[in-house]
Amino acid sequence: MDHLTLKSAVNANLQYKINTSLILNHVRRSGATYRSAISKALNLSLPAVSRSVDQLIKQKYLKEKKIITDKGRQAFEVEINSQLGLAVGISIELPIVKIAKMDMAGKVLNVEEVTVDLKADSLENHILAHIKSFLDNKQF
Repeated sequence: MDHLTLKSAVNANLQYKINTSLILNHVRRSGATYRSAISKALNLSLPAVSRSVDQLIKQKYLKEKKIITDKGRQAFEVEINSQLGLAVGISIELPIVKIAKMDMAGKVLNVEEVTVDLKADSLENHILAHIKSFLDNKQF
């Protein structure tokens, strides 16, 4: 795990923002997890993790789900809210252009691959037209 090291003290608001960013990135990378596991993995106090997780849930970046453990206890996992929005990735390796839509958890929803005409008058406009067509297709 990468750790952030600072040479001087930071104020509480900045520390909260740093913790929140670390937590969101950790959940994004590791998938559904428990607050206690986040605390251990990032070497943060459980109250600090809970404050940040509660705010991320309120902002709808994370969602919480109740599960029953093997020992019959209730526990709460947090995970990325994949329904929050979409991300678009574009790979241009001429003459191939690949465009992909992903949910916020990184699951690929749709990929389109096109071969562009390298002899077109305006290669940039040709590529942009394919990207616009892909984005206009609302099948997600």
